[in-house]
Amino acid sequence: MLQFFDPPPPLWQAGLFIYGFLVLRYVVLAGGAFLLFCKWLAPKIHSVKLDPRPLKNEDAWREIRWSMLTLIVFSLNGVFIVAATRAGWTQLSTAPLSELSLLSSLIAVLGLLLFHDLYFYVIHRSMHHPLLYQRFHEVHHRSLSPTPWAAFSFHPLEAVVESGVVTLMVFLFPIHVSELVAFQVISLLMNIYGHLGYDFATREYHESHRILRWFNTTRSHQHHHRRFNTNYGLYTLLWDRILGTYQTPTEIRLNREPRHPESGTSIPGTLLDRSLF
Repeated sequence: MLQFFDPPPPLWQAGLFIYGFLVLRYVVLAGGAFLLFCKWLAPKIHSVKLDPRPLKNEDAWREIRWSMLTLIVFSLNGVFIVAATRAGWTQLSTAPLSELSLLSSLIAVLGLLLFHDLYFYVIHRSMHHPLLYQRFHEVHHRSLSPTPWAAFSFHPLEAVVESGVVTLMVFLFPIHVSELVAFQVISLLMNIYGHLGYDFATREYHESHRILRWFNTTRSHQHHHRRFNTNYGLYTLLWDRILGTYQTPTEIRLNREPRHPESGTSIPGTLLDRSLF
């Protein structure tokens, strides 16, 4: 595992360490964003809230419960990566940090983010196919107006697919464990931003800016949670714009029931709080 474990712990202890780290990261970052924006600052920034309806605690608890299951899946994948690395099968390095250069690490992390952006677009769009949606992705879309807690609110099958990108990375690319951890922290922060529910810049500003128009926003992703077959990107909107799945976010219509466009049928009732419509 990491260099400072000597001798390396048994795999079950490594799994507990990984799970503890993932839970701590999730609680601190997602919980911090939830408390800051959705609770403490909520009265002052209500004007930039994308969905004007009040948050419901049961929605946040549902997102947390599914996320805890997701982190178990991520931890099991982490144990597999530890075992594979010990066996010499991966390209994951645990060399001393003094052997790394800041520039090379920055390039490595940027490369991981770009690779993940493409991977996520492909799997995300695939999971919206009618044959896969209910089995893999329906749990995440129960959050019609997601909170930061929704960042890891996945069905375990989706969690397996989501974690596959890390497995590919360590087998395909020569990266250091610190670069992988930095990637995962940035990834979660961007994921939390996508589910924040607040956008401090106008839609027109994002659309007209020659650089920002290529990046995903809370507004763009919330539009995906309402319309389902558009804006699949995670960090950027590059693949959405290239492949024709980008749609300019519209204002939320409180009297319209979301539908699953690929099948043409209404989203199952379990996805909706009927009192909201």
